[in-house]
Amino acid sequence: MNKQHPVRGYFGDPRTVFSGIGEGAFSFHNGVDISAFAGNHVFPVVSGVVVKVVPDRVIVASSYDRRFQYIHIYPWVRVGDHVVASKTVLGIVDPVFHHVHLSEIRGICIVNPLMPGHLTPYRDTTHPVVRQILFENAAGRYLSPLSLSGMVRVIANAYARPAMPNPFPWSSMPVSPVLIRWRLTTMSRRVLESQIAVDFRYSLPPRRDFCEVYAPGTEQNFAAVVGRFRWGKPGRYLYDLTPNFLNTTQLRDGRYRFTVIASNTAGNTGTKSVIIAVEQRRLRSLLLAQPDSRCQPRSSEDVR
Repeated sequence: MNKQHPVRGYFGDPRTVFSGIGEGAFSFHNGVDISAFAGNHVFPVVSGVVVKVVPDRVIVASSYDRRFQYIHIYPWVRVGDHVVASKTVLGIVDPVFHHVHLSEIRGICIVNPLMPGHLTPYRDTTHPVVRQILFENAAGRYLSPLSLSGMVRVIANAYARPAMPNPFPWSSMPVSPVLIRWRLTTMSRRVLESQIAVDFRYSLPPRRDFCEVYAPGTEQNFAAVVGRFRWGKPGRYLYDLTPNFLNTTQLRDGRYRFTVIASNTAGNTGTKSVIIAVEQRRLRSLLLAQPDSRCQPRSSEDVR
């Protein structure tokens, strides 16, 4: 009822279903997955009127042009029913999924249900982790951070921890930070450049921007890869911090500090810094960025 529950899937998490090398379905998670057991009662988080009921979901419209979607449940209500927060039973949890997917929509905007002022009670004392900062050239080849030149892509391997432990086998699964920033400074810490790379605090980027947020190699928890389900395997979240590249030709040769800061919905942060060295040299050939096949349109209908 009116208490915090474990959440195993966060707003903005990568959703990856690979049908081949670099091919498949890729999207941002547009809600939160609240862990539950089969048959648990599902209550509305806000009072309102039921506007849609289908076999696996209920949609409730509320004040201020808000709608709440409850997915992976067996409905007990009908269209037109007035439901009361924390009192009316919307349905029971589907025994196949063991969670309720909750989406919050305001007008035409999908919003993060875990941000302050939304789903309560909610408290998070964890801190995100930035595991690695990786550097590639425009052709996708790994670069040593101590020998950078030309156009450089910077990738962060980062994750957040759920605010509460989840039942097995989700107890060790990562979730996405809500905000990832980076800054480039001199060794004396004078800021040369600072940017927000990922921002899931209020809403989501368009689905077509998936490959400008997540870098190749990203996999969701329990990823489906070419017809095989990777049961119990944690995901790998790689964030493309510089989809338009870092132009090191604008820097003098020398050493710099590159720092990545990841934050969760409570504002708690995790930070990692690496020392980089820029040493320009004449490239033998122009290395062009290879297109990411995950985000290439398959037909004219995909271009929107």
